[in-house]
Amino acid sequence: MGALPDTLTCGRIDVPLDYQRPLSSANKITVAFSLYTPKNPVGTIFFNPGGPGVEAQSNAWLLATNKSQVFSGLEDYQFMMMDTRGTWASSAFNCSLDAYKAIPFSPPKDQAAFDDLKNKSRAYGNSCLEHDDTIKHVGTEESIQDWESIRLALKKEKVSLIGVSYGTYYFAEYVQRFPKSIERAALDAVDVRGMPDVDAIKEEVKGVNRMLLRADAYCQFNSSCPFHSQGKGSVLAAWKQLLDKAKAGQLSPNIGVDDLRQSVPLLIRGTPMYDALMDAMKAALDGGDASGLAVSPDFQQVLSISVPLWCPDDYIDDNTFKGNKAIADAVATVDTFSMQSSLGWEAKLHCSNWPVKGRSKRNWKAGKDFPFLWITADFDMNTPTEWATYNHDQTPKSTLVVRHGDGHGSIYVLGPARDAIIEYIRTGKVSPSSNETLATVYPPGTTRDDSTMILDPYSVGFGMEYGDVGVLG
Repeated sequence: MGALPDTLTCGRIDVPLDYQRPLSSANKITVAFSLYTPKNPVGTIFFNPGGPGVEAQSNAWLLATNKSQVFSGLEDYQFMMMDTRGTWASSAFNCSLDAYKAIPFSPPKDQAAFDDLKNKSRAYGNSCLEHDDTIKHVGTEESIQDWESIRLALKKEKVSLIGVSYGTYYFAEYVQRFPKSIERAALDAVDVRGMPDVDAIKEEVKGVNRMLLRADAYCQFNSSCPFHSQGKGSVLAAWKQLLDKAKAGQLSPNIGVDDLRQSVPLLIRGTPMYDALMDAMKAALDGGDASGLAVSPDFQQVLSISVPLWCPDDYIDDNTFKGNKAIADAVATVDTFSMQSSLGWEAKLHCSNWPVKGRSKRNWKAGKDFPFLWITADFDMNTPTEWATYNHDQTPKSTLVVRHGDGHGSIYVLGPARDAIIEYIRTGKVSPSSNETLATVYPPGTTRDDSTMILDPYSVGFGMEYGDVGVLG
């Protein structure tokens, strides 16, 4: 193996497991990070790719070895990438995957099903505690103190932040807790903060429905789509037929309605895999072979890591079956295509009986005057664009950039939204969009009306500049 690049440094830091007590041999956790440091850096950026629980350190390695273009335009900055505590190289917790797989992922229809789900949620949490107490101290409250400990160890007066997905939640909290430590914060693919559960999940399910419309639009855009000749609405009709076949038990291997509602959104979450979705739907409808629509075991494993990180953060407004029914009733008013699922809803259910008490509801009392840059995309299903609008409205000195297209994270998509991130990190300013077809900028003091400003899914194009293919990596 050759020598590591001079620009790459690997680090570990011992910090308190419980920050309420002093660091000691009995109260210690080791957190791992990697640094990319060019010659004479013009500043330092902390980057988190989200998840929660997505591995972070390799981003520094890829940057140092010129194998990633994600941070092109910012190569003269030092980057610090930390694996959040309890994951990967940062003292990973140990939980039972089998116990996690036993938790239902569909919303419970009655009190008995709700009680069963809560029992299985507790069993999964207890499986983690059988090994050690790590999961008692892996929430955002502790992670932001880890970032702050690294900042102090590096002797940096201030750092800038780029967070994607759940990284936006982490770093919004970091700004709240340590505002004097932060120069700028570009938060991309925005996780909502402080919105009532009913509203947040309702907006999320609206986003899931929008993505099915985008899939239908893609089919009209792409002549190789197996439903192309059937015209507009053909994918929507195919989805309804799939639900009917699943209800009748006509899909193999034993794919039910709840399986479809989990697996189909997975194929259009993140960077949407439209071609794979169309081929899988066609195979299921023609011959009943729905193997391409089975829930991925890999995704279940990813969620098994995320849940112990979510739950300490997840204040649930009404943790009863009645509260869950209120969410279901609200969702029904916007769930045009009977998707009946969202990742945020699933997270709240899986945290409904977690053995570690969650934090209080987040609000914007502190840090609301920080000049954040929020970045969203019209058709990001993971974090619906309405969430970014909400955060923008709560922070009057912030700027909102809306990318018109697909995908989860605009830092990965060449174009004006990504350009805005780079300009903001360098100067603290954001210029008007260079191409209104691809992005719109809402400066401080302006508002965005989601009812009219989210574009028609059929009016936006496809291709690299729209985020559905060729993203940076």
